[in-house]
Formats: sequence, structure tokens, C-alpha cells
Amino acid sequence: MRRAATTPPEATTAIGSCPTASNPRRTAPRTVRRRAATSTLPIVVALVALLVAASPAAAWDASAVVPASERQIVTWVNQVRAAKHLPALRVEGKLTRMARWRSQDMAIRNYFSHQIPPSSVRVMDVMRDRGYCARYVGEAIGWNNESPSVASERIFRMWMDSPAHRAILLGKPYIRIGVGAWRTADARTIWTLIVVRPCS
Repeated sequence: MRRAATTPPEATTAIGSCPTASNPRRTAPRTVRRRAATSTLPIVVALVALLVAASPAAAWDASAVVPASERQIVTWVNQVRAAKHLPALRVEGKLTRMARWRSQDMAIRNYFSHQIPPSSVRVMDVMRDRGYCARYVGEAIGWNNESPSVASERIFRMWMDSPAHRAILLGKPYIRIGVGAWRTADARTIWTLIVVRPCS
């Protein structure tokens, strides 16, 4: 039986100065939880469905990053943004590495949450501690055990069908993106999508 899951996405607004390299916690921005706005996009979803149907199937290795899926998700996100007259999100290597780490970490340590065990920190906390300053951060996660030919399509449709997730993908403040897809040995694929507006 095929299974799939997503959790409510996270969006935060960072307020205040950027962290310093010497003491990232001292000047760390405080965060304010924001409720994602809802909207309907039947035409955009239909457009994506047509594009999805034309995408080629490819075999994926077990226990490995899936760059083809990552690229496809970014393409679809930017296509739906273009249909809504929103600027494309630019892929950033640091965000891609962070998203891959999140997906692999959830797979290896067998959890599925925006809260990272054991201390329940969140991705924006890890980014700040690693010296990445962002004014806005959004994260969406999901997984399924579909075959490689449809796995990416299914997770993207799940995000688009969820008003909260769709609001992250189409968020106006965001300008950069990183997607991490990790395929496990037991045929699950876990995705993390991170969008940000950096401090500078």
C-alpha cells in the first residue's frame, strides 16, 4: 500500500540584526510564527499536472540523494510562481545542502518533524547557528513510498493541494530555494524544501 505524509509547513519572520560569527546566539533574530495565507489555484495546478505528465521516469538508487527529483521540484515551483506573476526562486547551494541534510537526518534517525531531536530546534535555528542570516524562512517536508516515476509528482501535488504548503511555495517574501530529496533503502523518499529571503 502506498503511503504519503506531510506536516504543516513552517514560516517565520526574523526580526533584528543578523548573528555575528563570533557569537551567533547573542544577536540572533527573534522569530515570529506566521499563519500561511490560503488561496485556490485550479488553473496553476492543471498546468503543473500537464507538465508532470510529460516528465520522464528515471530509476533512483536506494539510500542516496535524488538530484533529479530536487531539480524537478524547483522547476515546478518556479512554473507555478510564474503563472501567478511571481519572481522565480533562485537555487542556492547552501540551502540545497541544508535541505539534503534535513531529509537524510529524518531518514537515518527515523523521525518526521520540523522539530529536530533531541533539542527540538528548527531549521532556522540551525541555519542561524551556522552563520546564515535570513529575514524570512519557510520549510515544507514530506515523504512517500511511491515509485520513482511518480514520487516527485505526488509530493508536489500534495504540497499544492494544501493551502498552507502552497502559501510557502508561492510566498512573496522568498527569493531563494533549496530542495533535498533522500531515497531510503526501504523505498521511501523524504523531501525538504527551504525558501528564504536572506538578510542581504
